[in-house]
Amino acid sequence: MKKFTIGKRIKPDCLIIIETTIPPGTSKKIVEEIISKEFLKRNINKKPLICHSYERVTPGKNYLKSITDTSRSFSVNCNNARNKAETFLSSIINVQDHPLIYFDNTNSTEIAKILENSYRAVNIAFIYEWTLLAEKLGVNLFEIIRAIRKRKGTHDNIMKPGFGVGGYCLPKDALLAQWALKNLFQINDLKLDFSLRAIEINDKMPLHVYDLIIKQIGSIKHKSVLICGASYLPDVFDLRNTPSKILYDKIKEEGGLCHIADPFINENNDIFEKEDIFKGKDMSFYDVIVYVVRYEQYLNLDPQLLIKNLKENVLLVDAFDIFNDYKINAFLKNKINIIGVGKGHINYMKNDLL
Repeated sequence: MKKFTIGKRIKPDCLIIIETTIPPGTSKKIVEEIISKEFLKRNINKKPLICHSYERVTPGKNYLKSITDTSRSFSVNCNNARNKAETFLSSIINVQDHPLIYFDNTNSTEIAKILENSYRAVNIAFIYEWTLLAEKLGVNLFEIIRAIRKRKGTHDNIMKPGFGVGGYCLPKDALLAQWALKNLFQINDLKLDFSLRAIEINDKMPLHVYDLIIKQIGSIKHKSVLICGASYLPDVFDLRNTPSKILYDKIKEEGGLCHIADPFINENNDIFEKEDIFKGKDMSFYDVIVYVVRYEQYLNLDPQLLIKNLKENVLLVDAFDIFNDYKINAFLKNKINIIGVGKGHINYMKNDLL
């Protein structure tokens, strides 16, 4: 079997570094046990050298810098592995400015990565209910959060309202910890309620955008919808667990016609029935246009140029603070209906123009 290949081939003093996100207990209870069994079959009377050192990676233009200029935590299963791991990681990481952080238990670093991502997921889920409140009470939650963030050191990382959570880590990492408790440690009396609930809440965010649309137009059936943005992150091509797919599927399920436009999407993508707005259809084809990713192209859109290409009675949806109030006001003055996630104040802007 492929899972035994490493143990069958490596030299006894070879260091195995695990960088991916894994359930707590994996290094010790799975990897070390498999390699140790293969060593015994090869008459190697040594403990395999195993290190867990998870990556923190920021996709996009700062990808490499996010690896080399970030403090790296690592843990090992023995002292020999520690010496080798420190030597290797110090050759990659700028340890002078970003020192290595050592743990003597591989469970610690495995938990650390999952905790980091679960914290962010909970923070995002937390702001969702305040998004709903802002929309009900007619306020701009983005402006409120910008004011709160000025309290440096205490509220810098409060999240903003958005379209949803995507990528490889945040949608599932808390599930890895819960799985490990039951399957690797046989612990059944502990549930990570906050973290698991956050995953459920974050999955609903794209459906909230769908609900906002329905409140405006009544039914999506036979309506044409353009989702602007397929990636889960600005300025990268990454469709893993993208919330755009959730909205796309919901619109199709309810009888709507839905297309995707994305500056980074490639021609061979098979996740969406992709229809580029620059090939055969202009913006006037669509009844609803939803901006979901903060691409520079979208942030820098000239509202007057966009207005010229829009269908009469079109609905614009700002799902991630794409348009500032100046642009929103320009749309409204030209009788373009617009709504926004976390932007309940738009209703007051509409009333002011009546």
